[in-house]
Amino acid sequence: VVKALLLRYHPLSINLTDKLFCLLSDDQLGSQAADSFSLLMTDSPDVLNRSCHADVRIMYRQRFFTENSAKLVQGFNCAEQEKRSVFLKALSHIVNNLPRQVQLTELPALLPLLLEALSCPDEAVQLSTLSCLQPLLMEPPSALTTQLEALFTRLLALTSSPAMKVRITALRCVHALSRLPSHMVLPFRARVLRALAKPLDDKKRLVRKEAVAARNEWCVRDLPRPSLAMNQRDVYMVFMASCLSGGQSQVSPSPRGG
Repeated sequence: VVKALLLRYHPLSINLTDKLFCLLSDDQLGSQAADSFSLLMTDSPDVLNRSCHADVRIMYRQRFFTENSAKLVQGFNCAEQEKRSVFLKALSHIVNNLPRQVQLTELPALLPLLLEALSCPDEAVQLSTLSCLQPLLMEPPSALTTQLEALFTRLLALTSSPAMKVRITALRCVHALSRLPSHMVLPFRARVLRALAKPLDDKKRLVRKEAVAARNEWCVRDLPRPSLAMNQRDVYMVFMASCLSGGQSQVSPSPRGG
């Protein structure tokens, strides 16, 4: 009912969504109320879509976020510590379904909460937040690059998460960060390579696949360019030395010509 009213900008939708926000503080229904925001923000293939002749107004997601984001932030700040994860789950569901341009615009204000969500013990919150951050890391805004220390700390910790989907998505985010400019990522290179050694031996093949892809990208970041005096063996030795040492040592080329 709430979604049907929300899609067409009905005035009663405000009253019903306010009731959902109140339920976030409920001990028994808080988690289910947070999950309901995912239902409000995602498209349904069966009902309440344009193919069923539903009255779907454009930009209803943006309007819902604009009207209710302040309520979520206020509720998070006022909630007890053990109930904050519920507000983070609701926020991650909403932000994850916003258009990318809106995410980029609102990221500076929401970044502290998103980083907090990565430290939340709820795996659903972690996965939803990682899914939100992953596309943003392809071309990260300036607000994100100022929080790289906190971001790397949380992402590398999640590569050892008990949940396979969380490990995979965290590795994809770490992979995406390798595309940042050199002066931003080189201070973290050795630390990332050490942390990626563990998922290389993960029991799940899909996790190992993502770990290999991420580690390969981080290994070749700013390697010495092969000169004419370096043969194929020399290039291989430089690459392997960089991978094994985390970029802290280099192998000098042999005097033989290429």
